[in-house]
Order: sequence, then C-alpha cells, then structure tokens
Amino acid sequence: MKKHILIFTLLSALMLTCASSELYAQKKSTENDVLREAYEAFTEEKDADKALDLVSKHLKDTPDDINALIFRVYLYQDREEYGKSLTDINHAIKVYNPKASNYDQCDLYWWQSSAYDGLEDYKKAAIAAETAYKLARQEKSENLQDIAFDYGHALYKIGDLNGSDAILRKM
Repeated sequence: MKKHILIFTLLSALMLTCASSELYAQKKSTENDVLREAYEAFTEEKDADKALDLVSKHLKDTPDDINALIFRVYLYQDREEYGKSLTDINHAIKVYNPKASNYDQCDLYWWQSSAYDGLEDYKKAAIAAETAYKLARQEKSENLQDIAFDYGHALYKIGDLNGSDAILRKM
C-alpha cells in the first residue's frame, strides 16, 4: 500500500511540474507576442503611441522585464521624456539579470547616460558613461567604440578636456 501511495505522489508531482512548465512557456510566448506587436506598431505602423501603450500594459504584468523596460526607455527618449526614461532605466539597472536580457550591463548604463544628458545633468551623464565604458571593456561589448565616443563627449561637456581627449585617443 505504501508503495502505491509513493508512486501516486511521484506521478502527481511530475504531472504538476509538467503542467506548470507548460503554463510558463505559454506565458513567455504571450509576453514575446506583446513585445513583437509593440515593435511592429512602432516600426511598421509608425505608431509610437500604440507601441508605448502596449509596452506599458505589458510592464504592468511583468514590471521586471528588462527587454520591455529598454524598449520603453527608447520610446520615452524618442519623445524627449527623459525623466520617465530615467525612471525606467534605473529600474532596469536594479533588476538586471543577464540571463533574462538581450542586453549587456554596459548598455543599461549607456542608456542611463543618455537620459541624464537629455535632462542636461552632464555630471551624472559622465558618471554613467564612465560606468558603461568600464563595463563595455570588461564585457567586450560590440558597442565599445560608441560608448567610448559618448563617454569622451560627456567628459567634454563637463569641461574635462584632457580626460575626453584621452578616451577619444583610445578609440
């Protein structure tokens, strides 16, 4: 009798695991569909408002989705809403998980630097750009040259001409 209960328990646990895995896969597929629809709205339909609405609705259900946060950061910066962009990128930095993202960590700080630059807070833009630059070198990012250029430009904006020159010469 104990053997039958043990087998029943193991089979029940296996069935629950399979069912929950399938539900998780369906949820991920739905999330990707929403982001794909938002991307298509932005690129093909040229409807940034629709794209922003779709991404925002998606983020209500999954607030830590880095890919969606970065897309909304882009949409906000495209609208020159740098304060909202900064809020999203700061959250993305806070919850960053390289396994759940299509982005390197340096990219997040690069976006943060861009948001600060849009807000004309050049000192914070330079600090974020420096972090992005250091991470890009560690991560061997394909964006290293672009990040280095932006870092040099940020240093120039705060009056550090020697630092700017040094970074730009390394490019």
